Amino acid sequence: MATRSPEASPPAAAAPAAEDIWLKCPGCKEIAFRKEVERKQAEAAELQKAADAELNRARQKEKAADELERSVKDKPKESAEIIRNFARN
Repeated sequence: MATRSPEASPPAAAAPAAEDIWLKCPGCKEIAFRKEVERKQAEAAELQKAADAELNRARQKEKAADELERSVKDKPKESAEIIRNFARN
């Protein structure tokens, strides 16, 4: 059986430095695992996108309701029916 010399073996991957694995919060000085911080940041970004989209939908609905109110102000007889139809949507 042949014996390998140390020069023939592939080089071992260098272990990551501690500063690559851990982060220190500049505010509270807490030490945190870098991958966990990155995961939470990505999750927070997704939640922010969803919140922004919901806020935009609410603003659009409010704008439509305001426009509807202005359009029916001078038509009291038709107003109740139009508002009922709008509320169904």
